[in-house]
Amino acid sequence: MTITHVAERPSSDDAFSRHACVLELVVGAALIPARDGLTPVLELVATAAREDSLTPETAFDLGQQLRLVTGDEPTDDDLEGHLLLRALLSELIEYASLVEGVHVDDLEPLVDHLIAVGDLAEARRTTHLAEIARARVRALEAPVAADLGAA
Repeated sequence: MTITHVAERPSSDDAFSRHACVLELVVGAALIPARDGLTPVLELVATAAREDSLTPETAFDLGQQLRLVTGDEPTDDDLEGHLLLRALLSELIEYASLVEGVHVDDLEPLVDHLIAVGDLAEARRTTHLAEIARARVRALEAPVAADLGAA
């Protein structure tokens, strides 16, 4: 796997610091034993992080792919690799839980304020976006076996 170059500092220091953990996990994951479909997912995650395009929607899509590659249990007694991939998935879940840059769990005070000032339309919009973010997080945290059983 040739992903070791992803930790190079991009042109924006902010983008690098914001995505440094993701990039470090990708570099570590590139060193674990090969799994079907892992390399393309890692390359996509690295590209999104390097280009500062890791949006909640992108994180969700990449997280779904990573979930399927990682599975619910370690493969071939590779607990360390499994835990590393789960850590990367956790980082993607954090990105997927953002609503306009704010973590979904921190939106309640904002919604309360919007209601207090009478901006009910914005409160409804924010609540709707929070529901979407929570659904993304639930989907990424669900066991892979549930997806495979439903298919």
